[in-house]
This record gives sequence, C-alpha cells and structure tokens, in this order.
Amino acid sequence: MKKLYLILMVVVTAVNSQNLALNKPVYVSSVEPPGTNAKHFVNDGNYSTYWASEYQDGEWIYIDLEQKYILDEMHIYWENIAYAKKYNILYSSNAVDWTTYRIETNGGGGTEKFNFQRISSKWRKTIRYIKILFEERASVYGSAIYEIEIFGEPFSDYLPNEPRTTDGIANDQNGNTFEWIKYGEQAWAIENAAVETYRDGTPIPEVPDYTEWSNLTTGAWCYVDNDPEKGKLYNWYAVMGIHDNDENTPNKEFAPDGWGVPSRDDWGELLEYLNINSYRYDNNRKPIVSPYNDTTTYSGAYNGAARAMAADTTDWNDSCSNFTPGGSHSYPNIQLNCSGFNAKPGPWRGANGGWYNPIGGLASSFVSTTIDGLNPNEKRAFGIKINANNVDVSLSQFIEHNDATQVRFVKYLSNSMATTNNVKSNHTIIYPNPTTSIVTLQGDKEYDIEVYTLQGKKVMSHIGNTIDMSHLSSATYIVKALDKVENEEVSYKVVKN
Repeated sequence: MKKLYLILMVVVTAVNSQNLALNKPVYVSSVEPPGTNAKHFVNDGNYSTYWASEYQDGEWIYIDLEQKYILDEMHIYWENIAYAKKYNILYSSNAVDWTTYRIETNGGGGTEKFNFQRISSKWRKTIRYIKILFEERASVYGSAIYEIEIFGEPFSDYLPNEPRTTDGIANDQNGNTFEWIKYGEQAWAIENAAVETYRDGTPIPEVPDYTEWSNLTTGAWCYVDNDPEKGKLYNWYAVMGIHDNDENTPNKEFAPDGWGVPSRDDWGELLEYLNINSYRYDNNRKPIVSPYNDTTTYSGAYNGAARAMAADTTDWNDSCSNFTPGGSHSYPNIQLNCSGFNAKPGPWRGANGGWYNPIGGLASSFVSTTIDGLNPNEKRAFGIKINANNVDVSLSQFIEHNDATQVRFVKYLSNSMATTNNVKSNHTIIYPNPTTSIVTLQGDKEYDIEVYTLQGKKVMSHIGNTIDMSHLSSATYIVKALDKVENEEVSYKVVKN
C-alpha cells in the first residue's frame, strides 16, 4: 500500500461496556493486494494492525455480532491517510435488508464515534449486523481501518406486549405466599405485602381509627377503606421497623428473610430496567432525570412506564390521555401490565387519618425506605405513584411518615448474603454507628471493605479501615470487612443518616 507512520493511539472505551465487535465474523468486498492487511485485523483488538480495501470507491465491510443487541456506540479508528471521506453506516437484523443509520459526507479520518441512541429503541433492539459502505475515498488508496468497536447490551427476543409471567413464589413471616418476577438483577414481589408482624414475630398493630392514626409515631397497618377484602396499607414507621419510641431499641425487620422494602435507588433501578427493555409507552429509551444537582433525589419523569406497570383491570379511572393506565390506546405494543408488576389502583390513607383517592381508580402508590435528604425535618419519604392520567411513573418525596400506602418486597439475586439474618457477630468495633459520613473499623488493620443494601446490592467497596458513606442514601446497610492479615471476615449493620 504505502509507508505507514508511527502514531500514538489512546483508546478510551465506553464505560461499563465490552466491545461487542471483538473477534466477531467479518465480511468485506475486497482486501488490498497481496492480502496482508486481512479483514480480521479490523476487530482483533490490536490498534497497530488494520484491514484495507482495494484502491477504489464502493467497497464495503460488515460485522456479524452473532446475536441481537441494543446498541449504544460505535467507534471507527481510521488509518491516518487511507480513510473514507464519504460513507454510509447501515444496520440490519438479517444481513439482507439494510437500514441507513448515518450518511457521512465530510469524514475527517482519525477516530470517529457515533451514538446509536437516536435510533428508536423499537428498531435499535433488532440490530445484529453493522455495515460501512465506502462511497468516496479521501486519498488514492483504499479505505483502511485499524479497529471497529461497537458497544451495547444484549437483547432477548422477548416482546413487551407479551405479559411477563411469574419467576418464583416466596413466603413471608406469617405464612402468606407471594409471587415474584426477575427484572435484571432484582427480584420484585408482584403482590402487595400482607404481613401483620415483623420478621421476628413482633406484632404490627392494626389502627383503623382516624384520630389515633394521625398521632402515630410507630409502625401500624390498616385495611384499605377499613375493608378486609381490599388489602393492607402500612405507614413508613412500619416499613422501617420502628415499633416503639425508645431510640435505643433496635428497629425490627419488616420484610421476610432475604427480602427488603425497596429504597429510592431500588425503585430507580427497576424503572431503568423497564426503560432499557422498551417498556415505555413509545418504545423509546430515555434516561431517568434528576431535577437537582446532587444525588439526594431524582425524578421518575420521562420514564414512560406507567401503563406497563399498571394492573390490567377496569378499576382505573378513564383517561382521555393516550397510552396511560386509564387510556384506551397502546402504542405500539405496550399493553396494561405487560411488565407483570401488577400495580393496582386504590385509595391511600393520609397522615391525618383520612382517605385520598376514595373512589380508588386514580392512582397506585408505594412507599420506599428513603427519607427526603433535602428536607429531612419535613418527615417525607420517597415513593412511587402510578396515575391513571400519566404515562410516567412519579418517583419523588411525597409520602409523609404517617401516610398509609401499599408495600412491595425486593431482593437482589446476584448476592443473597446481605440479609440481616446472615450478619455475623464479632468483637471488632465500627464507629460511629449511626453515621452521616465516615465509619472506622477499630485498629490499624487493612480491610477489604464492601457495603451492601439489605437486599444484597453492593453499593461500595474500599481497601483500608475507613469508608466514606456520605453519598449514600439514608438507610441501613451491611458493611462486610475482610481482615487481610487474619483472613477473617466480619459484618456490621450500619445505619446511615
């Protein structure tokens, strides 16, 4: 071909993603004679070798990813002289019918990066083959590429309009059974909590009286509309295990062994999963956004998942807004409750003891364990609300501690150790506990430290004898510490305020 000049190539790949194109099958229209710059060099992970076409326009190359993916980014590392000035990027699910993603008329060589997220998720999820058609060369040479990288996430052939089915059945501490479904790494109960005791058998009192309810400072439950046929609601004190007014008494566990009540972040992860897997009313993929500049809260606005999570029932209020739980349309294939989450509409009890949404068809609300980090004195907790008139699921700090709402259980399937029953007793001191930021393990030893939610999700790791938890939400966590000298592991239950 020609003499090549030594270049320094610094490669920065997509965060938390692997190169899907690496060593996958490659098909080309030609190879530059005598064939030393072969096609497999274009995705071998070696940025000093390249594939080159013959010296003419109209050449092409495509890569078979071997399965369908939801694609995020594509990186092209051109040879420094032999690049294409005009080219098209196309995608396909069968290598026969191609759709043009991008038409480039003024390519500049070097490293070019493209974001596939502007393609509707309805089509982006069917992508298996990526093709580049070289319309016009930038030099007398052919088109040459050091490396093609493609990033994204696996996609199954499951369609959102096919309702999810149960993945398992579990039992609570009172012998009630409930079904659950796996969403990513999470398992979610698809039935509301119905317990009448904490995990250790301590009773949770039923409080039907309006006035008594409004004055509560400890856990309680009531029937919807005080009607035993309509299911149970709980205040925030109950889900936090606050069973008395003695601050020195350890809180109880509300959820059954191995399960927990979801935090704000647990709800957020569920909404992100539904979003990524096209459970939006419009099948697009958009981020859950934060209205604040810190990490204490974020909104569920624009997640579009309300219809997919709403129970398939005529109890929802009629809505003139399309694609909502109460609307009559679904586009293109988002049917009521296709996610299987089965959120049913119904009244909830206010902090004053009265009932909101009395007819019951307006909304469905669920509490979280996370309090409002911005205004902790207002005694508000995060929760989600699914409204008959809204395409989005609201995730915000609207639940007062004495509001009575529905409760769901969640656990993380990837790590089941972080349940309170598995916390080992130990003689090493961790302080301060509770904490607002840094906790310290007694002594000068070096530990491998990991922090988990009570549902088993790892949220931090560190090496040393201190760990800064200031950025974590207010909740109870399990801190695991491996003594690297004695090769012994200890665990702690730490309250982050």
